[in-house]
Amino acid sequence: MPRIIPRAEWDHLERGLTQRVTALNLFLHDIYHDQRILREKRIPPELVFSSRHFRREMVGLNISRDRYVHIVGTDIVRGDDGEYYVLEDNLRSPSGVSYMLENRQVMKRTFADLFARYDIMPNEHYPQELLATLRAVAPHNYSDATVVLLTPGIHNSAYFEHTFLARQMGIEIVEGRDLVAHQNKIYMRTTRGLKLVDVIYRRVDDDFLDPLSFHQDSVLGLAGLLIAYRAGNVTVANAIGTGVADDKAIYAFTPEMIRFYLGEEPILNNVPTYLGWRENECAYILGNLDKLVVKAVNESVGYGY
Repeated sequence: MPRIIPRAEWDHLERGLTQRVTALNLFLHDIYHDQRILREKRIPPELVFSSRHFRREMVGLNISRDRYVHIVGTDIVRGDDGEYYVLEDNLRSPSGVSYMLENRQVMKRTFADLFARYDIMPNEHYPQELLATLRAVAPHNYSDATVVLLTPGIHNSAYFEHTFLARQMGIEIVEGRDLVAHQNKIYMRTTRGLKLVDVIYRRVDDDFLDPLSFHQDSVLGLAGLLIAYRAGNVTVANAIGTGVADDKAIYAFTPEMIRFYLGEEPILNNVPTYLGWRENECAYILGNLDKLVVKAVNESVGYGY
């Protein structure tokens, strides 16, 4: 059954998510540049540097508009107290929006009377908003920047979404073999020859993006992509290295990021989170395992716990 969120609650959620994503973006820029939050011990430095998704290749690299996070998938739950809580942030290559868009079309047919009685906010414009967001971070301010969606291929579980979004945005869907790096730029192979690519909306994990820099045996990405990225000739969305902010231990410090970078109190709270290296919290975890969800810090939701 569809859940209707009243406008006042939605406005609260929107403000909270905007605040959270702003702080996460500032955190990512900081840890790859000045590292103020680490030097001031607001977050344990070893937590960041030991994260599997912290990319040393990104340290000191300036990216277009200083925007690391372009698309975010935030999981939200509602507690028994009626308050909304953030369960986790998904910043690497969040998926699932296509199912939401398709579900809305089904609901509009199935619950036509409900949509007629209530002023429900539309979501059909999402693909156009996404395309505008991607073009806005093109490296050379082209209003007609060429955007492509990089997919691992037809065997990926989210391939339906990849094709759906590419079709809705009117852009090409490509695999690594469809791209070529030349003179620190990225081109797409077409029947008319090579075409310059300005923005890559990647649905491939960091490890497989460039065999010259990451996994050497990867056939999903493109050799030379990181060189072109470092040269400022292509934008990758989301940026390489955003996964460090997905870390389930770093998640516990997101409220501290909001206070540190924005000077504000969090509008949306985390779910109560306990960290095993703290002696008192470890004792609580071990004594309440039957009541808790235990997560591996560097895994995606659904894995490792």
